[in-house]
Amino acid sequence: MKKVKNFSAKTIYSMLSVGLGACLASLAVHIGMFIYSMISRNAVPPLSDIPVLVHFNNQQPLFDYSKTVSLFNISGSLLFMKVSPWIQYYFTFYEMALTISTGVCILLIRKLIRTVIDGDPFIPRNGKRLRALAIIIIAVPLALQISAHYVTKAIISQLNFPGISLSSGLLGKSTLLVCIFSGLLLFVISEVFRIGTSLKEEQELTV
Repeated sequence: MKKVKNFSAKTIYSMLSVGLGACLASLAVHIGMFIYSMISRNAVPPLSDIPVLVHFNNQQPLFDYSKTVSLFNISGSLLFMKVSPWIQYYFTFYEMALTISTGVCILLIRKLIRTVIDGDPFIPRNGKRLRALAIIIIAVPLALQISAHYVTKAIISQLNFPGISLSSGLLGKSTLLVCIFSGLLLFVISEVFRIGTSLKEEQELTV
């Protein structure tokens, strides 16, 4: 099959190659830090933050005496000076899951673009790659969001601030919806690829 002289596709392919290398390097760092924490039994601070949404007093606002500010909730990240082992392991696996899923997505997209450069994108493998991308884009963010929500609730339940009750909420609902709809769109595109591949095969048999 004749290769296509597509500069943009080749540029994206090269950029994805760099991104894949960065994912592998990041994964190696996470694994190294996890092994170090297991051997030394010292909690290693996470390299990324888990998004947290905290409600004050069951979502009732807090007012200061000067009436200059009112708080209904606050979003950000929680920093703990002393981390229990199960929380430390969760942070590590959370980051590793993000890195691995990102690397797999980059690898699948690289293979898709490689077939475009080679001038033969309508092949059965590309339909399977698109379906795999759709599953990852939907399943991984959903699993991480739900797990982060319950881990955050468990952490906040251990905090004690006089006069203030805390409860956690799921942060990033809009992002999660975007991931779900993007995954569903990829399922549709994979079906288009399947139909295109079958039509191509029928045309080749006819010729």
